[in-house]
Amino acid sequence: MLCKAACDVQALVTAAVLAFPAPWRKKLIGVLFGLGTVVAANLARIATLYFVGAFSRNVVTAPRVADGHELR
Repeated sequence: MLCKAACDVQALVTAAVLAFPAPWRKKLIGVLFGLGTVVAANLARIATLYFVGAFSRNVVTAPRVADGHELR
């Protein structure tokens, strides 16, 4: 279960593209483009969280403490 959330999103994108009425060649291109977009968005999200946490610690800490979780 290392990629539970990411695998769920990737499965959703794949199912949505395969359900769309299009030729198989275009579906394959759509799946590849969709999965690439999901991976790129996730990588950008992780990089953004890293840089916000590295350079502005109080921005990351405030919502987590308000939510009941503490950063260690």
